[in-house]
Amino acid sequence: MSLIAISRVGATVLTLLSAPIIARAIGPGGRGETATALAAFALVPIIISLGVPLEIRRASVKGNDGPIIRAARDICLVLFIPAGFISALLCYFIFASMPQSVLLVAAVGVLAAPLTVSWLCDQSVLIARESYRGVAAMQLCQPLVYVILIFAAMVVNRISVAFVLSANLAGTVATFFLGLWLCRASLRGSRRNRRSVLRGGVRYSGSAIAEAASNRFDQLLILPLIGAYGAGLYSVAVTISAIPLSIGHALGAHFFNSTARASDDLLNSVSSFALRAGFVASAAFSLALCAVVPFLVPLVFGQDFSASIPAVLVSQFGSVAMTTAYVGSMVLAAQGKGSLMTAAQLMSLVTGLIALYALAPRFGAVGASMASALGYVVLLTVVICALRVRLSALIPKVGDVRSVISTLR
Repeated sequence: MSLIAISRVGATVLTLLSAPIIARAIGPGGRGETATALAAFALVPIIISLGVPLEIRRASVKGNDGPIIRAARDICLVLFIPAGFISALLCYFIFASMPQSVLLVAAVGVLAAPLTVSWLCDQSVLIARESYRGVAAMQLCQPLVYVILIFAAMVVNRISVAFVLSANLAGTVATFFLGLWLCRASLRGSRRNRRSVLRGGVRYSGSAIAEAASNRFDQLLILPLIGAYGAGLYSVAVTISAIPLSIGHALGAHFFNSTARASDDLLNSVSSFALRAGFVASAAFSLALCAVVPFLVPLVFGQDFSASIPAVLVSQFGSVAMTTAYVGSMVLAAQGKGSLMTAAQLMSLVTGLIALYALAPRFGAVGASMASALGYVVLLTVVICALRVRLSALIPKVGDVRSVISTLR
């Protein structure tokens, strides 16, 4: 399990290393175009996947995953139809002002969304198999390819918006082929009923879309509220606050499997420990980050971003709530309670957006971080209620740190 956490942190660090290089090379306008396209690259796969990756993970826990893998790849092939439709809409309404070369790469990147869905399904299979080395390799593949290409372009002074987007797309393609290799399944053979897979996935689709929206929409809306400079400061807070989530992914994968295999009389105790483990691990990680943020931000992003430090510190409260809620959401997913996950994410999204419009214009990047943290606190509260766990379950107990470390190992 620790491999998942380490790979998630490694992926984030790789992205952080490339961020200042890209920012200095393409300027504020280029950063705006890049952020818009990359947000689309992240959102579209979640929208068109209809929750299938989570259903694939749930179904694969019981073994005999060959038919499930084949069904998932059949579905991914069909997803090129909605991906193409969404790509055309974005080109007409969102990407229209971009230069032709950038627009073309952005359109192809959105069209390639089924490749991301495919490797997300493969990653789910690997998690169900408890093949954590494979999961770690897939999590590192995309950012590693991306960063290598960015550094290569830096050496020859060829960084542009189109190249940054192309490098991101190249990482996606590489991860797609890695997933095919790690989850090999012949084209011939039995298949799980594809309609049943889709029906099972739809239970999680609302939650997945709402989660993606809550993580991305504010970054799209913040620009007109506080301007380019404030949006740049807030983007640093968002990036750093996502680092503890790497622990959440590792714990979530573990407790998903534990919950799926647990008997009914053990569900409450598993849920309680899952939430407490997420809280203890993320709180410890965030406290460590708070100690180094005053040195980390200027070192990674440059002195111009030192003004983002207050926003980063505020965002750590939301980071703890977000990470703990993610672990709890995986427990809900393992119980097949996708509708409750959807409700939790929607309430979080609405709360965060209302707070964003109320706080960001007055307090800038700090206000945006406060709004985000409030949204995640609401998310955690709803998840706790959905799991029917007492709030006191989050209170750390003697030996929890050792138990969490043991779980991760």
